[in-house]
Amino acid sequence: MIYKLLAACAFSLIGFQIQAQTSSLFNGKDLTGWKIYGTEKWYVKDGLLICESGPDKQYGYLATEKSYKDFELTLEFKQGADGNSGVFFRSTIEGTKITGWQAEVAPPGSDTGGIYESYGRGWLIKPDKEKDKYLKFGEWNTMKIRVVGDQVTTWLNGIEMISLADKKIGEADGSIALQIHDGGGIKVYWRNINVTELKSVNMKTPFLGLRTCIYVVDDLKNAIAWYSEAFQTKPYFNEPFYVGFNIGGYELGLMPDESQSAHKGEGVNTYWGVDNVEKEYDRLISLGATDHEKPHNVGGELVVGAVKDPWGNIVGLIFNPDFKLD
Repeated sequence: MIYKLLAACAFSLIGFQIQAQTSSLFNGKDLTGWKIYGTEKWYVKDGLLICESGPDKQYGYLATEKSYKDFELTLEFKQGADGNSGVFFRSTIEGTKITGWQAEVAPPGSDTGGIYESYGRGWLIKPDKEKDKYLKFGEWNTMKIRVVGDQVTTWLNGIEMISLADKKIGEADGSIALQIHDGGGIKVYWRNINVTELKSVNMKTPFLGLRTCIYVVDDLKNAIAWYSEAFQTKPYFNEPFYVGFNIGGYELGLMPDESQSAHKGEGVNTYWGVDNVEKEYDRLISLGATDHEKPHNVGGELVVGAVKDPWGNIVGLIFNPDFKLD
């Protein structure tokens, strides 16, 4: 069977997101909107938010008065002495005991960007060791943290550090909090702390978003060369049965077929990303759809299938674990 072209766009693995207006959490003048926990020093100087170890040399926190559930947070930090700190999310604090999750900010070799659960399971995920080179100790760094549902992703200076799905995180809510570690001798500078609250809908849909646009070709070798030149990029996946390009978060795929169908337009369809093609195919059939392309493996772990809705429209399904969204 000729595999269909899948017109694809990738919205989000966790649902369509509506972004509210971005707001600043730090006004550059004082600590309005924040609350200090502990005896460590938090103050503003020359437009910068500064945390510094105090005489007690204990843990300290500066937390937002407002809670944030689903959000994208960006901030800049510069580590002075030691520089062991962190950014907590969905957290609650009593005294200096915090419950929640920390995106690590630490000296070189100490897993900046990883996720640590305080007073619980400890480290949930650490970045790959080779990513430690992206930390610029003693210079300004940009960290981005996106938390939506049970999904957490962190970036450091534009590089994705980790991506994590965790049920316990998904059930929580709470404030954003900056940390200063115990032990003394720590000083960290912060600026440009901005948050965008995110509202997610259709979180429980089994469909992961439009994903892939596949072109059926009869000369795969020359097609790879042509599309590499046309789109100025190389394939992220290259096998005899399928070739994939990541085009700005969308996938363009090439699938070989030497039969050269006279009706080329019939090889163009939309495929929806799902985790289980067979399951969703059967479910759509039970809703009144009819078979168009039975679920099957086309090579590796790539599985596709398609049905026709009651009005004759073709609805494609695809499972492709090798393609990752930017």
